Amino acid sequence: FNFKILTMMAIDQRSSDRQSITASSWRKSSSIQSFPGRLPKGSTPASSLRESSSARSCPLQPIQRKTRAKQLLEKTLASSDFTINKLKIQSIGLVGKDKEIAALKRCLGRMMKTYEECAFIIRPRYRQSNNKIVHSDVRKEIVLLKGYSGVGKTSVALSVKRDVNRTKHGLFVEGKYDLNTIKEQPYSAIAHAYGQVLKHLKETQPEECLKMGEELCALVGSEIEALTYLIPELDDIVDNYSVAAYSDASDGSRKEDKWRYAFRALTRLLTARVYPLVILIDDIQWADPSSLGLIEWLINDVQNPHPLMIIGCYRSNQLNDDSNLAKTIKSLGETGEAYGFNMTELELANCTKDEANQIIMKMLGMDREEDTRDLAKTCFQRTQGNPFFLIEFMKMLHHEKLLKFSFGIMKWTYDVRTIEAETVSTSNVTELLQTRIEDMHGDIQQLLHCAACLGPSFRTSTLHVVSRTMLQLQNTDTSAKALSMMLAKAEQAMLIEKCSEDKYRWVHDKVQQAALTLFTSNNDDFMFQLGWVLIQNLSEKELEEELFDVVDLVNKGNDNKKEEFTVLNLRAAKKAKQMSAFHSASRYAAKGIDLLPANKWDTVRQLALELYTIAAEVEYALGNISTSEEYCKVVVEEKKLTLLETFPLRMVQINALFFLKLCADEAIGSRLALLEAMDFELPRNNFDLWFHLGKSRSSFPHRTSKALQKTIKRLAEKPIDFYSSMPIMTDVKYKRVCCVLSRLIPAAYFSRKFDLLHLCTCAIADLTMEHGVSEHSMYAIATIGIGCRHESNDYPASKYLAEITLILQKKLGQINQAATMHTLYHGLLPWTEPIHTCGDGLHTGYLSGIRNGESEYAVWCLLNHALMVPWTMGAPIEQMLAECPKIMVQSKQLGHTVAVVTNQCFWQMLLNLRYPKCSDPTKLQGEIFNPETLKGNDNFFVSQIHLAECRLMLVYDRPALAKVAIACRDLFFKLNPISFQVMGETFDRGVALFATARHTKNRLKRRKYIRNAKKIHSTIKSWEKAGNPNVFTYRILLDAEQAALYGKRKKAEDSYKNAIIVLVARAGHLHHAALFNELYAEYLYQGCNDEEEALYRWEQSIRYYKEWGALKKVELLRQHIQRLSIAVVDGVVE
Repeated sequence: FNFKILTMMAIDQRSSDRQSITASSWRKSSSIQSFPGRLPKGSTPASSLRESSSARSCPLQPIQRKTRAKQLLEKTLASSDFTINKLKIQSIGLVGKDKEIAALKRCLGRMMKTYEECAFIIRPRYRQSNNKIVHSDVRKEIVLLKGYSGVGKTSVALSVKRDVNRTKHGLFVEGKYDLNTIKEQPYSAIAHAYGQVLKHLKETQPEECLKMGEELCALVGSEIEALTYLIPELDDIVDNYSVAAYSDASDGSRKEDKWRYAFRALTRLLTARVYPLVILIDDIQWADPSSLGLIEWLINDVQNPHPLMIIGCYRSNQLNDDSNLAKTIKSLGETGEAYGFNMTELELANCTKDEANQIIMKMLGMDREEDTRDLAKTCFQRTQGNPFFLIEFMKMLHHEKLLKFSFGIMKWTYDVRTIEAETVSTSNVTELLQTRIEDMHGDIQQLLHCAACLGPSFRTSTLHVVSRTMLQLQNTDTSAKALSMMLAKAEQAMLIEKCSEDKYRWVHDKVQQAALTLFTSNNDDFMFQLGWVLIQNLSEKELEEELFDVVDLVNKGNDNKKEEFTVLNLRAAKKAKQMSAFHSASRYAAKGIDLLPANKWDTVRQLALELYTIAAEVEYALGNISTSEEYCKVVVEEKKLTLLETFPLRMVQINALFFLKLCADEAIGSRLALLEAMDFELPRNNFDLWFHLGKSRSSFPHRTSKALQKTIKRLAEKPIDFYSSMPIMTDVKYKRVCCVLSRLIPAAYFSRKFDLLHLCTCAIADLTMEHGVSEHSMYAIATIGIGCRHESNDYPASKYLAEITLILQKKLGQINQAATMHTLYHGLLPWTEPIHTCGDGLHTGYLSGIRNGESEYAVWCLLNHALMVPWTMGAPIEQMLAECPKIMVQSKQLGHTVAVVTNQCFWQMLLNLRYPKCSDPTKLQGEIFNPETLKGNDNFFVSQIHLAECRLMLVYDRPALAKVAIACRDLFFKLNPISFQVMGETFDRGVALFATARHTKNRLKRRKYIRNAKKIHSTIKSWEKAGNPNVFTYRILLDAEQAALYGKRKKAEDSYKNAIIVLVARAGHLHHAALFNELYAEYLYQGCNDEEEALYRWEQSIRYYKEWGALKKVELLRQHIQRLSIAVVDGVVE
């Protein structure tokens, strides 16, 4: 119908001689296009007029006409579909934020890489790749939007939602953190966002969901339970798959590593199916520390090749330099380039006066700026240009009828002077919102206050439970239908919005804050009562789902030392620890301890022990050593407790001594004392007293060797079937003894007390034979195998012990598998099996360690798999250089300093071979590694530097290496006796000694070189004779060098050729092929005067050095040949 007719009806109140309005006149006007304000659905002007029985038959009288027009006008204006007299909030859009939106879209376009996928977003000149996203080139993006509350951070972030969702596989999801004054549920926003992704996958790719569930269970094992609790949408995806039995390690750092890997695995699986995945995390200034760490962990995942963008919004006025968020932002800024992601920070400001005027024009539907300029000036003064505050201020003006629409002149009307007089300037938008809520019915106010206590989102079912028991409603109807009606009114007032069938959320946290402060007299007490009602009315399953929320509510203002509340805090602490949310776990445990009664060790002994144990463990994991020690001290010094009861806290104390305080000797003493207190004695006479009183140790190696031989014999005499059917250890005492002994082993190794190390491994093996397999048995038996190989050169027995280890490991699955694999494939099997067969075992150890939280052993497996084994096999330098940055990233992320330094040494060594920037390439110093930065004189660091420089001297300066070999002898072997790199380092010294002896004229020095070279030659022969398959070519070349030294030309030439042929034809070791050809060329040129053959061998040496990647050596060799008047150009002799 035509709006003009309705306007005439309004004017008809002033005119009495208007023509009659009949139903036919309405029907005639129905062909005219209608305006936005419509009559109620299902009604027409004609039907409204038919309410009068005479509407068709006779014209209306003037009085009737005016009355009917007024009634019809009021009825039409009351309709919810009528919008002409309402503020047009939805049409505002984003004003003054074009630059920020453009920057955000540039980040999205940069991440996508292909023109087709993002042409409608931004048109960068990216290369095409068969119309597909090139995942290998994708750089992840993290964008941080900062500004005051209400400036439009979330709206700017949502501006790319449509663009992302329009891509073929893209998805935009969002999560929001709650006010930190209410609750601190860990990972809440991340979990909500991931739940949206899973829900999307279930709807669009149901078959892929099932495959993903199977893959996820295989990858993360027992952590799937915690993931499912956190993200309920996973439940039906992984419900049909069995989970591998992983070790639930109590060590905090290991647990955190497992949890982070689980989230990384889930993220990789999701981003492989949904790309680009854009995650908006709102209000991260309230995020718990665990969530911030997880965000950083996900964005710097260098092994995830799929596109991922994280948009974080935070309030800059609530950030200080000491906050967790500030530290996270600083860390992200420093590591972005190394970890392959871009970080962009965008700051949003309040609107200017002109922008505020544009917002008001859009809200009022006006086109001319001068019409609203006076109103905009006043509103800007009252709100300081904050967009959210400005909109709420306009709503308030409309609600207070200071701003209203006049149908008489078809225009919004207001009086600026009246507005200025009746409003005051305030920076607190909460007051305006609170006023709006207070104007609503009292029942709705109580309901909203209760909902605000439940968080940023709430379930209607939970709210219904509370409303029936707690709220003093004026309306006695507390049914679900009545509740829905009240929530609908709150939704109509734009205070809340529906996000699912049973769930609502607040439109803005300021609205939630306003509802929360409605009744301020006893807010904490109200929250406590609310939590107590939920405890009494929720089922056990519902309580477990809402555990963090309920416990947070109960803890508000609760000083009641009731056991039920203490148990709830313990449950919450355990659940938080399981999810590696150690800050939350610490808070719950501390609250539980505070609620314990004074006589706790008499009345609630077990409950108190569990609380103190979990508190000490999570504080240790957080690095709060003093706090952890305080908890431990309370329990350890309690005389009413037994040793077994205090055992977990004693282990926390001992672990802190070694792993954090780095006091190896003190840690050894504490562990030996703990063993003594447990009535367990190592297989020796009063070792602990004798050892710590500094008495003679001359007889101790003999005792150790005797104990080792006895244990080896005992293990070897049993058939392999015996170990296949061996039971699992169940005795608690002996399991704890094995735990203490296993923690003694690394302390003994790093303090170079190898005799103690062997005694501990023998003790674990003996306990395994008597009481069954423990999680430490495999590592101990593998270490005994190394001792067997080292002490007696009994390689068959070592291989048998390795076989036993693998069988027992298979029995226990992936429990401590990384430690076992590292010990086997780094220290044992490389001496008995071809080195190339060890790579797969090390890779398995790496994957298992990452999954199971054995991060330290995982990193060592990775180092050996990606660098040490390839070096031994002569892999190209370029290949190893590509791996170094990846290993560095993971080592730093996991916080393993020793692995970081080892990788830096290796990396710098490769650079010195490739093309060094320093003047002396034999010195391990450059852009990656500087030995002066190392603190102290750690033996392990010394050994790594020594190894790298020996390798460099072998290539560049063999006489210098010979001098080092004389001075240091078997230093590396003494510092690293279990490493397979001992073989290569020993061979390098032997080569340098023989080669230098051949060119040395000083008889005394020559004799010294020869004597040491022969010892090394003899050692390598003994290794080969014992069954080592990896030293065959080493022995042949040393045979050649010795023959060349004594002038045995035929034997020397045969040995050189044989060694070269074996390497090139069978092994393909490029570095040794180049070295052997170089040594052979020197012998031919200097010892045989065969320039032509020598030239050919130098050509081959240059060729292999070039293939290997030692470009600096190629350059030096060519210069050397030119000095000998032999010109070689690209391998062709002139």
